Amino acid sequence: MSRRYQQGCLYREKRQVGPDVWVFRYRDGQRNRKEQIGTVEQFPSRKAAMKACELLRGNINRETTVPRTITELVLHYRSKEMSEIGSKSYSTRRAYDCYLRNWRLRSEPRPKAF
Repeated sequence: MSRRYQQGCLYREKRQVGPDVWVFRYRDGQRNRKEQIGTVEQFPSRKAAMKACELLRGNINRETTVPRTITELVLHYRSKEMSEIGSKSYSTRRAYDCYLRNWRLRSEPRPKAF
């Protein structure tokens, strides 16, 4: 499935040498990531640092999409979850494929009788 929209976490990190820095943490797939936004001298307030990481937040969430239709959801499920390299066994994939085909036939609009 697609990733969720992330706000991220902004915090102040102390340095042994030099001024403190603002750090932005977020999750990239299965990994935690962090990026240094700038020093406390560059961004004296948390609000200023938060404003500076808006572009970064936008880039992180650019690929976050949600299926718009049931068809898109089914196509995604088939390609990701029901592929041969997926974690589902052959018999499970076969049964799910049958369920999805039957559901699709039943959910299609039927022509009106005259």
